[in-house]
Amino acid sequence: MLKRGFFVVLAVFLVLAGCSSAGKGSSGAQESENKPPALSTEPVTIRATNDGGTVINDSFVQLIQEQVHKKYPNITFEYFLPPQGENVEKMVARGDVPDIIFTFSGRLQPYKAFDLIFDMTPLIKQNNIDLNRFAPDQLELVQRASNPGELNAVPVFKKFYALYYNKDLFDKFGAPYPKDGMLMDEVLELTRRVSRVENGVQYRGLDPGSVVVWLAQPLNLFPVSADNKATINTEPWKKMFEYAKRIYDIPGNEFSNTSGKNQFIKDQRLAMLLHQNLVEELDAAAAQGLNWDMAQYPSFPEAPGIYPAASAEVMMITKGSKHKEHAMQVINAVISDEVQTIKTRQGLVTALKNPDIQKVFGADLKNSAGKNLQSAFKGKSVGDAPNSPFRQQAEGIVRDKFRNYISGQADVNTILRQAEEEINKLIAESQAK
Repeated sequence: MLKRGFFVVLAVFLVLAGCSSAGKGSSGAQESENKPPALSTEPVTIRATNDGGTVINDSFVQLIQEQVHKKYPNITFEYFLPPQGENVEKMVARGDVPDIIFTFSGRLQPYKAFDLIFDMTPLIKQNNIDLNRFAPDQLELVQRASNPGELNAVPVFKKFYALYYNKDLFDKFGAPYPKDGMLMDEVLELTRRVSRVENGVQYRGLDPGSVVVWLAQPLNLFPVSADNKATINTEPWKKMFEYAKRIYDIPGNEFSNTSGKNQFIKDQRLAMLLHQNLVEELDAAAAQGLNWDMAQYPSFPEAPGIYPAASAEVMMITKGSKHKEHAMQVINAVISDEVQTIKTRQGLVTALKNPDIQKVFGADLKNSAGKNLQSAFKGKSVGDAPNSPFRQQAEGIVRDKFRNYISGQADVNTILRQAEEEINKLIAESQAK
């Protein structure tokens, strides 16, 4: 009886042990499924191009190449620009698909039409990228521009707007320097004091950048809505066109076909420029004699401290890339604290929320000691820019129509009606294809 009982207990023990072993095997398989797939260590080249990103230069490309080689020796990072006369869409259409595109968050929506975007969320999880490292406003910009529930790019650097001014011209004409917290009307008064022709040389006081488009954005004036309808033929837009015309009506500050950026940096005959981040370029220009400084972007009383819509500088992996996992490793290297610190010290603003990185903004710039660099962190971007794939094209129409208006081709009501008709026609024709 005892012997029989012993064998019964032994049989039960063996069954339980088998169940336990099977459970462990199942758990191990599950853990294996959750691990990122092992990547090939064979040499691979990741090709990247630029489509509207403003942060790419030779030194940055070299930095990426060095960091990628250090972290992932089998990956070669190659950067190129589309051939002359082509854009990314044409390049992709003929079968030349880059692995990575440097661009800005506002470009993500138009990419849908070319089947370029895909959800990077699984790759982000596989590489243990903590999205909480990013500044919330930068991550929100990318999320809002992505497909619902997806992340179609990763923020890399933050754009900001500022007022840049030429100190020598203000000294020359005996005018006070711009300062933080100014209203737009105060800037117009300064413009009148530093706009003139002297000894046959034309000195312009102010270029608002992008003609009228950037001026309008802080007041939530956009030419197209999120549901893809023109919104330009309105009373607020009429007032904005009339206000912007006052800038170009100031004697000596007439409209110029030369870009404001070139007038400020190269010609050095523009006293004030409203623009996005130019700190790195201006530091280099200082070595050529440009005596510049910066102040907070001026605002309207209705929107104190608000500057235009500032897209995030992003890196996105294309849907057609054959090396998505390796491309994600390249991006991981770029958003590392090490690379972000180096570039922030050189004059870019990190998309990370790390205060230790933010506080070293511009620290390595050789010619910017004493500049009001912290004005870059004053004010904030307007938060309600419509997520429409037609926004950029609509803004191009607005710029063209505004030039027609200030050249006297038609009155403001006619111009706005024409702009509305052209935008709606553009949208209708595109949606009909």
